[in-house]
Amino acid sequence: MKLQLHEQSLPLVNLMVDIDHVSKPTYTPAFVEICDPLKRMGGDGVTLLACKVKYRGNTSIRYDKKSFTIQVVDGQGEELNANLFGLRRDKTWVLDAMAVDRIRMRNRVNFDVWNAMSRVPYDTELDRRNGTVGLLVELFINGEYHGLYCFTDKVNRKLLDLKKPRVDDKGQPIIRGVLYKGREWSSATRLRGYETDTTWQKKVERMGTRIS
Repeated sequence: MKLQLHEQSLPLVNLMVDIDHVSKPTYTPAFVEICDPLKRMGGDGVTLLACKVKYRGNTSIRYDKKSFTIQVVDGQGEELNANLFGLRRDKTWVLDAMAVDRIRMRNRVNFDVWNAMSRVPYDTELDRRNGTVGLLVELFINGEYHGLYCFTDKVNRKLLDLKKPRVDDKGQPIIRGVLYKGREWSSATRLRGYETDTTWQKKVERMGTRIS
């Protein structure tokens, strides 16, 4: 794909993948070509990376314009941390379709406001940030224009500097940081209360940790 860029262009992302084989549960091998007029990844502003891709979302997956999760890999298919657009080094990135957001601003503006007002109460490598950062890009799939997307990092253990649980010599779990994620619209995710059988707690229990 030959792209013409100038300094006022939005970054262009070309996802090269057998789109008919992309699904949500499993990753599909792919390549991603990133063209950045600001050359935040060096060189001539064009970067080609091996990756694997899958659809992202639950309710949103029913829309024609779908979101994607991209995981960067090396030549042997092993996970690879990469600093994309100078946002931070990580292996997993998100292409948010913003399918129901008509002005294509809601998620990005909300996270930017959140980052301006909130920090975790301990030092991290990423300035105590706990929300995503990202930028608008124009997505192509196999060279065909697919629309305006938001390219972001993820809220994950690396961002929050959380250690994975481990087990001591007696087989007891040692909790060194727990990342909660709401997987359904319950009272807890709506901030209306907390039920002991919410999906949040079940997720933590599956990780082998306990809630005191």
